Amino acid sequence: MFKGTSIEQDPHFSDKREKLKKSMTFPENFYQKVDFNKVNIEVMRAWITSKIIDILEVDDDILVNTIVGFIEENGNETDPRDLEIDLEAFLGDKTNEFVEELWGLCQMGEKSKDGIPECLKKAAEEREARKRRDKEKGGYQPKYRRTERSESRERNKKK
Repeated sequence: MFKGTSIEQDPHFSDKREKLKKSMTFPENFYQKVDFNKVNIEVMRAWITSKIIDILEVDDDILVNTIVGFIEENGNETDPRDLEIDLEAFLGDKTNEFVEELWGLCQMGEKSKDGIPECLKKAAEEREARKRRDKEKGGYQPKYRRTERSESRERNKKK
């Protein structure tokens, strides 16, 4: 004779993420699985990085690694709805657009032979050519960029 409620009946222990997913609307392609063994993750990482820079106007390596880690960790069980919910705090209004575009590219990459979506192949080829050139020159050589700090140092030296 137990009195009270079970865990299933108690609203304090309900899965809030599932409730949130049910209350939100998602594109149809979010319900189609992607085989990430066929997708070139490094090309997707480069696209994610450039897109995050476009949205946030900052190169946020932590956010990029979080997104790629989410995909790698979940593998073929990656749910874009969960990804959208997790990224909402970082990307705000742009989250839906970003995840929808990412998921579409992953689906295209899955269907291509080399795991690279057709629209990203040119960028991937340019990146590979740049890596080969840098390797031939003796490694990556960053270009010197003038910053406010270096400019102020030069002004102080002249005084």
